[in-house]
Amino acid sequence: MSATNTLDTVHTSLKQLYHSYRHTEYIPSKAKFFSPTLMQVCRPIPNFSALNRDTVILYLINSAGFDDLESYERAQLSPATRGITTESTDPEAATDKATEAAPGIVKVKALSGKNYYSIRPLESDEESEIPAEDVVAPLGMTPAQLNEMRQKEDWVGMRVDLWDDDSDGKGPLIRVKYWWRKENVNGEEEWLQCLHDIMSIGERDGTEGEGGQVLE
Repeated sequence: MSATNTLDTVHTSLKQLYHSYRHTEYIPSKAKFFSPTLMQVCRPIPNFSALNRDTVILYLINSAGFDDLESYERAQLSPATRGITTESTDPEAATDKATEAAPGIVKVKALSGKNYYSIRPLESDEESEIPAEDVVAPLGMTPAQLNEMRQKEDWVGMRVDLWDDDSDGKGPLIRVKYWWRKENVNGEEEWLQCLHDIMSIGERDGTEGEGGQVLE
């Protein structure tokens, strides 16, 4: 099998993993898709960063309207909160799609209208492009050090566009580079998300989904 075919297979696997991640409704269960040392950077809001998966999970819980994991868990047991839809403008939470809630599970909706996403492999220039120093600084490293880590650990990146359709062609648009690397999980090598690079948070401009299949 050629290197190109092998990489195509990896990209297909990552698309499937991302779809499963996106449609995992119970927030703490999203942790299984994350490396324990998952990092997050946000170019528009540099202090919206993370050094581990627990912090990213907390961001998602906060975006669902809860202060902490304990209050979120209590809500799962409360009949009064079943079926609640919670609005949020949290950038990373915009990857969560509202789905029918299972009994006892809060229904979380991060975007206000019907939302979509596209996912595609990074172009060569996107793969080598690293965020600026002030964006990477919260990780305790320089852009060069982050790039060295990417190459040494054989990360594979995908470009994801997330947007809301308010029926007149307008709505929020968020662009993220998701990076995966292989890690040992219970004796098996698995692809886990290792970096969320939130590139932009803005409004739809007609370029959303370019180069990728539009999905829900």
